[in-house]
Amino acid sequence: MNTSFSSGTTFSTDTSSLTDGSLTDSSSLRRGAAAAAIAGAGLLHAFITLEYIKEKAYIGVLFGLSVPLCLGVAAWLVARNDRRAWIAGGLLCAGMVAGFLASRTIGLPGFDESGVWEHWKEGFPALAAELGFLGLAVRPMFARTPDTTWAPPAAADHRDLVSR
Repeated sequence: MNTSFSSGTTFSTDTSSLTDGSLTDSSSLRRGAAAAAIAGAGLLHAFITLEYIKEKAYIGVLFGLSVPLCLGVAAWLVARNDRRAWIAGGLLCAGMVAGFLASRTIGLPGFDESGVWEHWKEGFPALAAELGFLGLAVRPMFARTPDTTWAPPAAADHRDLVSR
């Protein structure tokens, strides 16, 4: 059933997608949530990259590198359920969490924000996104049989492309 509004917008009330597994598939929901979490961490780092480049160049460069890596892993997970994407994202997030904790506790070379509560609070949103990704990634990373929805194309498909 479709409902039309005066603005010309049509809203469908078809609920068949709710019963065909496309919206209730736990793997898809997990991938979507994980992609959002790691993309969020990357975007949060994008906002502070220039500030940290001015303060301590190598920290800013690391933040800058995390942005395309996070967005790349997010896109990879959206495109397919690949165990390698989960592992890459897990390693990336674990590294970012470790860097955050080290900078706030023992300090990094030439950069010490330990003991300043305000610096801890600034990092909580990204830390929450990174830990959220890690929580979602544990099962797919360590599953005995990876749940993959992608398979490489058959060899015949490659010959078709070459002969054109």
